[in-house]
Amino acid sequence: MLLRVVSAIPWLLLAAGNVEAAAPTLESWLLEQRLTFAPSDELGEDERLAEFVRLARSRSEPIELLLKDVEAAPETPPAWLREGPLPAKLVASVQLEIARAMVAGRRYEAALAWLDGLQEQDPPCPATLHYCEAVSRFLLMDLDGAKVACEQLRAMGELSAPRQRYVADVILRQCESLKPGGASFIAMQMRDVERRLSLGRCEEEDVSEQRRVVDALDRLIKEMEKQRGEKSSSAASGSASGQAPAAQPMEESRPGDLKGDGQVPMRIVDGETDWGSMPPAERSRVLQQIQQDFPPHYRAVVEEYFKNLSGSDAPREEPQ
Repeated sequence: MLLRVVSAIPWLLLAAGNVEAAAPTLESWLLEQRLTFAPSDELGEDERLAEFVRLARSRSEPIELLLKDVEAAPETPPAWLREGPLPAKLVASVQLEIARAMVAGRRYEAALAWLDGLQEQDPPCPATLHYCEAVSRFLLMDLDGAKVACEQLRAMGELSAPRQRYVADVILRQCESLKPGGASFIAMQMRDVERRLSLGRCEEEDVSEQRRVVDALDRLIKEMEKQRGEKSSSAASGSASGQAPAAQPMEESRPGDLKGDGQVPMRIVDGETDWGSMPPAERSRVLQQIQQDFPPHYRAVVEEYFKNLSGSDAPREEPQ
């Protein structure tokens, strides 16, 4: 009972609007409750952040206006926010709340700018800090920075939410599998360029990113052509070593050694036949081959292409 009365003190100070007394008391309470409170008595990360943000809004009209329309918030924190009279933990809470909104709006550059300078001990919910940083850095292709943030998040253990730990594990696996210059890496870069365009970004940094993607695609195509040429050379050397040579077309200036009587059996062709359609058995064979040859993330695109072809097989009207 005494523990519950003591734990109510910081919230009574908040209700009275005593910011100076509430901030340090809240810090002590948050540290204590992690060790002594049962899980059912603890505030979650979102609730702690919301309480600090609510207090900051009640004590500062500029912060109230800033949080009222987060989508219109600037790309970087204004100087008056950090230089104001509010305690550092309240300011850090406001920064984290806006950064979280930036992540939800896919404004990852702005999210990192609002998180810049924040340490794990600054906001009341450090797991959310690491989570926002990990997601932003990963989607901006900063794989090393994303791995560091994910490791910091995982190190918090049960103090972070299960969904946050799950996302951190996924990001770490992706960082290990992605190779700069590979097809999957370039696909992520293309999605990032698409995101920038959808947000109306046209700064020099965004234009440079588009150029980097185009250059990466050119290098990938050249590498694929080089590999195909090496395979052709290997096949040719195999023929020279005694294997049966591949069939070669005849030269145009010399007639071929034509044999046979030149008679071709007559076939009845249905004029309504759609020459662009594949027989069902052949279509099934092609789709199975696609599943074997293409990476998993490209199969859906190719299958959708075939579905679109099937949908376009409509009867054609004869010209009048």
